[in-house]
Amino acid sequence: MSATTTDLTEYINENFGANASYVQGLLARYQADPKSVDESWQTFFSELISGSDGQPARAETRAVASVPTAQAETRPVGSVPSTPADAPSRLITGPAKKIVENME
Repeated sequence: MSATTTDLTEYINENFGANASYVQGLLARYQADPKSVDESWQTFFSELISGSDGQPARAETRAVASVPTAQAETRPVGSVPSTPADAPSRLITGPAKKIVENME
């Protein structure tokens, strides 16, 4: 995280990869009510925002404004979320590939 980075979303995306949207949802909950997240996340977010983790403090905390506060979608258990038609497809690799092979 550089001194010029003021966008928490950018920091979260860089450090949490595929889990970034989950962490952004937690941050949104934390910003609304810090007690609504686990103590370890409270500590992480308070240090991230205040800069007490040795990193520069965030100049602004508007990063999760685009994340809806209600992250949970209502869909039947076991259903797969839909993907946009223009989303690029990727080959399944690693452990997921082995699981698919075993299912076939």
